[in-house]
Amino acid sequence: MNDLLKKLRTDEGLTQAQMAEELDISRPSYSEIERGKKELTRPQIAKISKLFDVSFAEIIEDGLEERGGLEEVEITADGVEFDPEKLRQVILYVLELCGGKPNMGETVLYKILYFIDFDAFELFGEPVTGMTYRNLQHGPVPKHSQFREAVDQMKEDGVLVKISQQYHGYRQKRYVALDNHDGDAFSKDVADLIEKEVARLSDMNASKIESYVHEDAPWAESSYGEAIDYKLVFSRSAQFAQRDYREALEQTALGDTLEALGDMPDEEREYYDNL
Repeated sequence: MNDLLKKLRTDEGLTQAQMAEELDISRPSYSEIERGKKELTRPQIAKISKLFDVSFAEIIEDGLEERGGLEEVEITADGVEFDPEKLRQVILYVLELCGGKPNMGETVLYKILYFIDFDAFELFGEPVTGMTYRNLQHGPVPKHSQFREAVDQMKEDGVLVKISQQYHGYRQKRYVALDNHDGDAFSKDVADLIEKEVARLSDMNASKIESYVHEDAPWAESSYGEAIDYKLVFSRSAQFAQRDYREALEQTALGDTLEALGDMPDEEREYYDNL
């Protein structure tokens, strides 16, 4: 939690004295918090959450991860591994497509990344980035260490900047891409999927996309704080499913029937083929 706090403060250009004033404590007391010598109180966490537009749950989660209180999950389904370079390219492509929209804050970006990965897993058998997503109050949230490491490297490389601004009375964190994605980073199928997700989701504000994702089975069937298992996409309702499973089952059943029937007159086989 102390590392997250220091990062939030420095990203906003605040001094320790200014943070101490925001929390109504002395600067030495604040310094001890940032060095991990003193714990934040719940009222202080609430103030930080409001000041930096970070959910209460995310701050708590970060602190638990530092102390080993949350399982460090890198693989959430057989063969699924995190690919930081793919995450970098997905972020650049999404921002290239819709980064200029006024609603495109960090919350909306999180949810678009979630749908890209989980829909890709359902369609292709593997996600695009393999990032771990946790079940938190406002929907799936990328694992902080994975997302922050990629973003920090992008900022260091000069291809991304993070800004904070007022949006409808709230502080909004958003990212601005300074470079385009690598056109060879994805297959055409994956590029088409990313474009489709952006087209259907990027006009939603944070509240609307949170309500929407709460109805998706992977989030709904996970417990609070848990890493969301990619395999839960196969429990989706028709609203979210990327495949027509009923048609697939019917085709499989028809194929099994034809195989079982074996040789038959051409006219009869044509009848079954046209069912």
